[in-house]
Amino acid sequence: MSTGAGGARPQSAADRTRAARAGEAIAADLRAVLPSWLVARALVGVGYVLALWVAQRYFATGQPPQLHEGLLVWDGNYYRDIATVGYGALPVGALRFFPLYPLLARALDVVLLGHVNLALLLISNGCALA
Repeated sequence: MSTGAGGARPQSAADRTRAARAGEAIAADLRAVLPSWLVARALVGVGYVLALWVAQRYFATGQPPQLHEGLLVWDGNYYRDIATVGYGALPVGALRFFPLYPLLARALDVVLLGHVNLALLLISNGCALA
């Protein structure tokens, strides 16, 4: 059997049809999910801005420390620390967090020029959309 340029087999009509159907299915899934995903992200943003406003207006001592962390409080701190310094510099309790998420953040961090927080948020939101 002959191969096309570069040694790759030419696609058959059935392969092209199957690929087109897969693309249409993905597009249909995105059309179904994307509106609610965007609304959820907008609500999180509005909630965060509202929390900042309430804290600024009604707390005499200033903002609670959690508001300074933004969307990376609680477990997010561990994931950020694992992504930046690894498990060795953290307490033993950090071992309960699996390494894939921080490793992906560390890889994306290189592309984002050192913005590991943004990398973590992009990965989380991308996975939520998938």
